[in-house]
Amino acid sequence: MKTKTKEMAAALAATIASGFVLHFRGGNGLTALHLISMGTFTVMATLHALSHSSSRRKRFGQPQATKHIQLDPRKCHACWKCVETCPKQVLGKIDLPFHKHTNIVNPDACIGCKKCVKACQHGAITVLLTNI
Repeated sequence: MKTKTKEMAAALAATIASGFVLHFRGGNGLTALHLISMGTFTVMATLHALSHSSSRRKRFGQPQATKHIQLDPRKCHACWKCVETCPKQVLGKIDLPFHKHTNIVNPDACIGCKKCVKACQHGAITVLLTNI
């Protein structure tokens, strides 16, 4: 058995015994070993699910809207300028290590001032066509 293969087999056995997930990625003869704790993954997945829970569940990546604006989370770069600019706290943050974007948390409070639209440099927030 080659030395690399022995090392990979030993790492795999230790990983399985310790409850970690093992991911091998080879490239140019080098092997990168990534260990992700199942406990950490479970906690983060739960936090993610809770951050998206509401009375009106939306699928990830689907545009969200108020009477005046529309938010496309796929275009959001999580700079939070829109959240800081909003005078009525309509926008909130999804701020997890592996998942970050703005979301609409209080759509009924939106007054249509369009400050968030002006603050967003990535085009994630647009004015609804009915309100132009």
